[in-house]
Amino acid sequence: MSNGRVRSARLALLGATLAACGGDFTLPPAGFVNAQQQITVFALTGTPVSTPSAYSLLGLIEVRTDQTVNFDFAFDIGPADRFGLGPATDTIAVLVPRFYFGFNPDGGFIRATQPFDSLRIAPRDGYDQEHAIRIDSGSVYFVTSQRQNCNVGIVFPRYAKLVVLQLSYVERKAVIRLVIDLNCGYRGLVPDSIPRQ
Repeated sequence: MSNGRVRSARLALLGATLAACGGDFTLPPAGFVNAQQQITVFALTGTPVSTPSAYSLLGLIEVRTDQTVNFDFAFDIGPADRFGLGPATDTIAVLVPRFYFGFNPDGGFIRATQPFDSLRIAPRDGYDQEHAIRIDSGSVYFVTSQRQNCNVGIVFPRYAKLVVLQLSYVERKAVIRLVIDLNCGYRGLVPDSIPRQ
């Protein structure tokens, strides 16, 4: 068989496979209940190195950035100009994605426009993967993890929502509540439920 015929046969097989799946890749059925966590992270700067400053959505744990690169976002407090979010005279709290540390853009944030408890499904796309986001007590965001292999050849992040419960500039820490969809590629964010989307 010629190269052209082989390529045509492969494209036809791929098209038939996609048509059988409704035009979209099929994820394995969701089997995990959405997780809820309350975490405490300490600023990257001005705190002891022994305190966790980052969080891993895949590991469901606060981590130290001097011990691992397996995290999805970190917390810091500092002059707004350091983060490209205002003048040096303003001190702000931020969450920063992996890109901030020189990694490839992978995981990011979208500011939510509705209250935390009313957010039921995370957006699939549109996450800011490169910039720090300013946070205050009550700030609500959608967040994604690093991408992971869900099924043969299908790669998606883990989706979550977060709300900042407490922010202390004196103690240089943030207390954050998260609801995390543990099912790779699924975006449902109703607590204590198995998602369908």
